Amino acid sequence: KKISNIFCTGTAGTTLGLMRDMEIKGASADLRVGVTSRGESPFSEVCEQFGRSYWLMIYSPAEGLWFAIDNSQNRTRVSGAGVSTVETMIAAEVTVVLTGETGPKAFRTLRAAGISVVHNVNGTVEEALDHWLAGRLVLASAANDAGSPDCLLGRHLAHGEEAR
Repeated sequence: KKISNIFCTGTAGTTLGLMRDMEIKGASADLRVGVTSRGESPFSEVCEQFGRSYWLMIYSPAEGLWFAIDNSQNRTRVSGAGVSTVETMIAAEVTVVLTGETGPKAFRTLRAAGISVVHNVNGTVEEALDHWLAGRLVLASAANDAGSPDCLLGRHLAHGEEAR
């Protein structure tokens, strides 16, 4: 089955608002896949970095629709890009993230939110989704990137918080 290439694009606020307006936010049992991307279409390459991803492609199989969220506001942050990107994924009601890598804070925050993670994903966004739907990808059990030096030290110095 070919995945629909109907998609909407915009900033996090406008795209999430459009998703709500279209009432595609379903029950928690609904699958919503988030894929980190280098561009704003399903034909773009998967971005290997979670928090510093250029775009977040959100796919709703129930609706057959792609939504592209510009992640530049999170990507350009001095610190906390991963956790901020997690917040965007939570707002989009994503249930699984397909990406290249996550740092420990982003991974812990995703898992705490009940979002599954798949690492080492490559190819196009559409190919990654096809592989996931076909059951060819495995869920991650831990972060696969060291993260920022603050993560290595077990704290987040920019905000004076201890890592959880």
